[in-house]
Amino acid sequence: MFNKMMKAVLIGLIAGGLIGFADSYGYAITGYTTAELALLVAPAIVLLFVYVLRVNLSLEELIISIAIATGFSLSTTITSGMFITYGFLSYWSKEMGIELEIPSWIYGYEYVKIGIFQIPRFFIPYLFLTTVSASGFLIAYVLRIHFIEKERLAYPIGTASALITRLLRYMNLKFYLIPLALGFSLQIIAMTIGMPFLDLTPFVSSMMLGTSFGIRFDVVIFLLALLIPLGACTGIAIGNLIMFLVITPILLALGVFAVPISPSMKDIIHASAPSIAAAITGYVALIAFIYMSKSWRTYVESWKFIIKFRGERQIAFIALIPLSLATIFSYFLIPELRSIHLFWLAPLMLLAIHPFLSILNMRASGETGIASQAVLPVATAMLYASGARGASIYAYLDPFTGITMPQVIAGVAGNISKLGRVLGVPIIKIIAAAMLGFLLGAPVTLGYGVLLVNVYGFDSPKMPLDRWIPIVTWMSALYSGEALKVLSIEGIIAGVLIALFIISLRNYLGLGIAPFAVLVGLTLTPDVALLFIIAAFIKYLALRIGLGVYEKLVATAGIALVGAGLAVITYTLLSIPG
Repeated sequence: MFNKMMKAVLIGLIAGGLIGFADSYGYAITGYTTAELALLVAPAIVLLFVYVLRVNLSLEELIISIAIATGFSLSTTITSGMFITYGFLSYWSKEMGIELEIPSWIYGYEYVKIGIFQIPRFFIPYLFLTTVSASGFLIAYVLRIHFIEKERLAYPIGTASALITRLLRYMNLKFYLIPLALGFSLQIIAMTIGMPFLDLTPFVSSMMLGTSFGIRFDVVIFLLALLIPLGACTGIAIGNLIMFLVITPILLALGVFAVPISPSMKDIIHASAPSIAAAITGYVALIAFIYMSKSWRTYVESWKFIIKFRGERQIAFIALIPLSLATIFSYFLIPELRSIHLFWLAPLMLLAIHPFLSILNMRASGETGIASQAVLPVATAMLYASGARGASIYAYLDPFTGITMPQVIAGVAGNISKLGRVLGVPIIKIIAAAMLGFLLGAPVTLGYGVLLVNVYGFDSPKMPLDRWIPIVTWMSALYSGEALKVLSIEGIIAGVLIALFIISLRNYLGLGIAPFAVLVGLTLTPDVALLFIIAAFIKYLALRIGLGVYEKLVATAGIALVGAGLAVITYTLLSIPG
């Protein structure tokens, strides 16, 4: 029994290591927290190892292995993802001539000596904030009965993962071979000779100046589009089309930005980046306000539930311990917080706002599956309004543009709990397994981020980061205190109007479009819309044919994504200098 459990843990860690590398790369090229979907990919790769190694695991051991792999991959959201983000922020700020200091504890190559070892200065702060973020697992466990049993939230990713696990347990190794080989081959070809790309911007812009559209077959993005829920896939496509076929030409006509007479896609992306950042601000402000106004009762009910039961109270108290330590350490790591003006900021954010948003995010994730960042900009707005400036404060305290993200962890942990609930595995075991994978995976996935930056840098077609330009433009404006100067009022109004349009579609037409998915679409480059449209159409047809066909589609896409991830690992290792 013990030996089988150890094998399950080992398989989970190895599978998590592979998925984590793929998610580190996927996060970089998409600008999307791809690790939120790891729960859909983990069953495929864990069962692949089970078949290849001829290990006989019980259902409970299998689910624990899947949870470990998911937790391992989820650490990329905190570690490699943010390391690459801050590195690109530093790079892009210098390219644009923006004076913005990125402290070496966030991104850089300064080393500190600990005993006989020399380690990067950023290493310990990242791992510490990973531990703080792990409190999201405890919050999810405390509220498991409230959200899953009492409110009966769907947690679509967790439910889909359970269905995929059931399906793949009865498939033989042959089912894996074709999608695995196809994903590997296509990604290797794409990274070797480049991704097929057709820039239609000069043509569409000749009809309406400022519009942009392109066709690029990106293997990883297309497979991710097949994995995410249909409503989210549709939302990303809609957001992208609205931005580059409607908003950018209007803002251009109003004189907010300028482009050449026959612009390329790159011209539109670069020139419109501040306008897109402004639209993101307006969109997020309204969506967050609407969600918060509707969800305050959920917050009250959740706390009543926690207070009512002794066991839940004790675990909630334990969850507050790392947040309390983070409050104390913040005054040593961020000198700006010692001022009288900002002294109150750390305890408010870490002990009140983070738990508050974690609870709201659990509900958002329970409703849509991937809404795990929908309300986080509320914290960003509070920080900016309080007068917080500089990358350090935001990196430490802000869950939207920073490293500390118990909310995202709680949202994914809700899906993990749902997986255990559907398959009859004790939730405490599956949450503990995911937390173990998360903490053990953090130093490894942080190393993945460093490796990817060292191999590809920030301006390589092998790891294109253009999709981050609007976000890092927004971040630089926030951190430097120039948000109101850089972000045009016209762009902010455009974002508010988009939010009103999306809310109207949801409320009056009953369309299941995820608002945060639309936000992702607003930030992506105009060469991805077609991929998400095609993926949404395929998923719609599969659902119309039958649930079994849809489950096989998602499982096949997950296996192909594993193959693509293996290709990224292979190509990266072969590209290491020397």
